[in-house]
Amino acid sequence: MALITWNPNDKDASITLSNNNMTADGTAQKSARATEGKSSGKWYWEVVTNSNYPISGYIVMGVGSATANLAYYPGHDTNGRGYYGYNGYGGYKYSSGQPSAYGPGFVAGDTIGMALDMDLGTLTFYKNGISQGVAFTDLLTLGTVYPMIGLGQGATGSWSVTVNFGNTFFKYPIPEGYQAYDIDHIVVIRTDVADMEIGDFIPCRYTAASAAAGVFSELGNCSTTDIPINGAAAPDGRFYFIKVDKGLLIADRVVQNSISWNVLNVGKLIQGCLVKLHDLSDVKLQDVKSVTPTNAYSGNPSWDVLFDNIKVAPAEYWLQTYVFNNTNQNANAMVIELNSPTIINNYVLYAWHYGSSASQYNEPISWKFLGSSDGVNWTLLDTGSNNWIANGSTYSTTRVFANSTAYKFYKFDQITAVGWPSLLEIELFNSSLCLARSLTGGCAYTDANGDRSVTDQGIGGWPVNNEWDKYIAKSNLNGKIMPGDISVWHWGTSTWCQDTPILALVGAGYRIMASPTDLVKRYFYDTNFAGVNGGFRPVLQYKEDGSLLF
Repeated sequence: MALITWNPNDKDASITLSNNNMTADGTAQKSARATEGKSSGKWYWEVVTNSNYPISGYIVMGVGSATANLAYYPGHDTNGRGYYGYNGYGGYKYSSGQPSAYGPGFVAGDTIGMALDMDLGTLTFYKNGISQGVAFTDLLTLGTVYPMIGLGQGATGSWSVTVNFGNTFFKYPIPEGYQAYDIDHIVVIRTDVADMEIGDFIPCRYTAASAAAGVFSELGNCSTTDIPINGAAAPDGRFYFIKVDKGLLIADRVVQNSISWNVLNVGKLIQGCLVKLHDLSDVKLQDVKSVTPTNAYSGNPSWDVLFDNIKVAPAEYWLQTYVFNNTNQNANAMVIELNSPTIINNYVLYAWHYGSSASQYNEPISWKFLGSSDGVNWTLLDTGSNNWIANGSTYSTTRVFANSTAYKFYKFDQITAVGWPSLLEIELFNSSLCLARSLTGGCAYTDANGDRSVTDQGIGGWPVNNEWDKYIAKSNLNGKIMPGDISVWHWGTSTWCQDTPILALVGAGYRIMASPTDLVKRYFYDTNFAGVNGGFRPVLQYKEDGSLLF
């Protein structure tokens, strides 16, 4: 089914529709109707006022039947009902052209929610999430009713509103018992990538210092505040990945602005770095029978703190979890016995970075990871190296390797460090890791035949299957969104792409940026450019069958 929008064929000619027919602009006392009406059920939608009121007149929002007169505002005749608030003063509701006091006024930036109950025939308005009480109780007399928007009498000047029928996130909670008006295209939020279908959303956290590549966490269970839709220079908040294809998720926004392509590349976020599909170790404390040695350094916590999912660096040096003795490197081994044999094919280590020096001290710089069925005969699974990622004073390193055998014993062996090798947390996984990277956007323009072009044809990038054009600009995600919907993709900030443009377009040292004003346009920026109007939009790539990505 098609998305529900303002109806381009059921509006006064003076009203202009844009943003995939979700935004209505007008200059006169006229109305527009939505593409679909309701005669039963309980439905909710929101309208955001993009502008203040005209010089005179007022924006009116509400409902009306198919015969409500579009030459006037909803509520002007007996076939419609409406609510308006003049220039932020008192509010009124309208029926048959008669006003009565109702609710407060509203101005640009306010969100008006509408709860339509076509089982009881009532309509309730919400201003910025606060109910104004039931406005009308006689809607069953109208038959099928449609959302409407219009401008009140005596109007001079312009007005603009944007509707959300449910195919993007509502700003405020849906009232209990109601559903999104466009129920067939409602945003579906998942907590596990395994459950995602194309067009579904999943929350994730991204944390970064200014002008530095960041880290991902809390995939599927992030509940913190949102990163602004245009990103932030030093973000620490929630955004959403959207599933666009098998094993492929793209962020709904630029999460970090004011960061250069070069910095992202050094942080391995251009071509990609491995991240976990979820935050919690597959091996929990209750799955571990013992760790030997139980505590290699007197006075420090026992081994169980290594599996408590607490990765906060200690406030005092003595709180550090020492698990090895650097005075005898050959003795630096930790044997983990599990309660039952388990396949481990990747792990994450967390360490505390001691002191203010950039050089490493406590973080292990080399080690071996082995598996055993009996604790005597060992098989080498991985050789670790000095490849830590800093997040404040906590450092982490992720290792992935091929292993299809369920071992009961695992061992970190021959661990070395500049100082005392030590750890804060060990996470053992038997699930796939995924690749976090940047979008592809093409290395040239494309022409009408899909061939490479050195001039902008207004079609998009080449190769034509680049991810920006294929998914953001042109995909409806199996009918769940309008292609290029800015309320879904928030493309008002330029996005760094992986690609290097061909030399016929620009000199060496430049990279592609997707335009913030035109979905099919490309810009070319120096790799050191770091501006507030451009930044990093993450892509997450994973194996749907649960196997290792690499």
